[in-house]
Amino acid sequence: MRANWDLYHGRGGSKDSDRVVEYDFEKNWPSAELEDALDWLRSAAPEVSESCAAIQFDGGEQSKTLTAERMGAKGDAGKTLSHVIAWVKARDANVQSVVLASAGAFINTHTGPPNEFDSIIVSFLLRGPQTWDVLFLDRGERGVGLDDAQRPEALISNKAWLNPYVLYRNRAVYAGENLPVGLYMVSKKFLDKMAVHMREEKLYKLDNWFNALCASKLECYSYASRGWYEGATAKHKARMAKPLEEAPIVDDAAVEAASAANAAASRAKRLAAEDADADANVPAEKMASTI
Repeated sequence: MRANWDLYHGRGGSKDSDRVVEYDFEKNWPSAELEDALDWLRSAAPEVSESCAAIQFDGGEQSKTLTAERMGAKGDAGKTLSHVIAWVKARDANVQSVVLASAGAFINTHTGPPNEFDSIIVSFLLRGPQTWDVLFLDRGERGVGLDDAQRPEALISNKAWLNPYVLYRNRAVYAGENLPVGLYMVSKKFLDKMAVHMREEKLYKLDNWFNALCASKLECYSYASRGWYEGATAKHKARMAKPLEEAPIVDDAAVEAASAANAAASRAKRLAAEDADADANVPAEKMASTI
């Protein structure tokens, strides 16, 4: 994700990306890493920790048996914990909005040209709805009901874009489409009420939880560059020509150059340390005789 971020955002964007560990209860529970993450959340946001069903334990906190395991959701608990920790950190930083990406999500997966990623988000924040909870950056038409598709929320234009963007209200209408949570943005309104939402709808699986709330209580949206293949439903894709090529996820040459530069810096640092150690081992009389 870092190299992808640098390619399409870092060179011209004003914000850096922070990495939150994506935890795995199936492979790593119990472990000190997961215990520390749970302890941090319990201390930083006890009302959130107590409200998040995915990280409760049968028999209380001292138990090692996740309630999520009994619910068949142990494999999703780590991802959920990672995102909840990111939400709490964003809330405590008093941000107005925050973009989050699950493992495997890239700027390329947003439903428009990758180099328009920053500008469509800024346009949404400036020209979109006054109140909102979630903006799905990679869903496009998927999850949009027929009525909402026929009456989009807005058409957002910019002379620098390939095409205008169509903004939809997204109520997570399945209609045969898979609706995972990959790349999305949440508002301060959502962050301030996350614990309330967790009490209203039990949070075991992040995907199911968002989809259930978007169908009922949350104000959720998605967008797509007009005519963008990856932003279309399966039904619409069947009538569209698939692109012959796609934008690269990373700039391989830049990644290789950065790797070589890091290796050279590490080598120089090691040699400097070895020289320093050698000087430290030379007897003082010999040092004096060479001055």
